Amino acid sequence: MTEEATERMIRFKIDRQAVENIHNDLANASHYFKKRITERDAAGDRGGIALEMMAGLTMTAFWIEAGVNYLGVAKVNGWAERAPAKEKLKRLLAELGLAPDLSSRPWSVIGRLKDFRDTLAHGKPETLASEEIVVKPFGFADRPEPLESEWVKSLTVANVVDCYEDTNAIWLEMLKSAGMTEIEATSSGSSGITYLGEA
Repeated sequence: MTEEATERMIRFKIDRQAVENIHNDLANASHYFKKRITERDAAGDRGGIALEMMAGLTMTAFWIEAGVNYLGVAKVNGWAERAPAKEKLKRLLAELGLAPDLSSRPWSVIGRLKDFRDTLAHGKPETLASEEIVVKPFGFADRPEPLESEWVKSLTVANVVDCYEDTNAIWLEMLKSAGMTEIEATSSGSSGITYLGEA
């Protein structure tokens, strides 16, 4: 290559655009944990599975929250992302023409996940106590059940699966009511290079 060729410079413009819809990543994480937890449970591999249940339920809670925000921005005029969660959900459902029973499945999952998420996000010490009189044969080997906080009781394979499936059902129903498809709600991007001539 000649010296002249190595010094030749050109100008170009790079255009890039990305639309990042975080609810997609959170839904993928939620699905990943649900799949991993059910596979590990079926294989009898339970070491540390409660930690994955915590992560899976948290990702599912984040998914529904991000999905509500996504649809709120897309469909509700003057969407207030920092408003309380109940207020945002109420506004979105009204805009979508939905009036679900939030106390029964699948919609009750929203409250359960919010409580779970808030418990972890705003965690504080908790003292648990119990007292009972037990009559058993001498030499019994049973140990008393450990005391558990309410959030710990939600760390079951069945609950992780139910929360994922209920959240997915709600998401699909809200998308349909918004007149949108799953493809429209996915992240996207594009890039291009435009030659501008010699420098």
